[in-house]
Amino acid sequence: MTASWIAAPYVERGLLVPVLGEFSVDRSAITAVWPESRRGSPNVKAFISFLEEVFPRAAT
Repeated sequence: MTASWIAAPYVERGLLVPVLGEFSVDRSAITAVWPESRRGSPNVKAFISFLEEVFPRAAT
């Protein structure tokens, strides 16, 4: 199992083929983990903001 955004180019070129599609699940969670000591770091905040732009939260 891999993220569709990673596998899609290979599937489009026929280098990867989906198998067991009936068992696929929707997954879109990305977790960012960093040391507590860097919680207020502007770099960490900027990177988390970037991740939120690229991978928006799914509507619930």
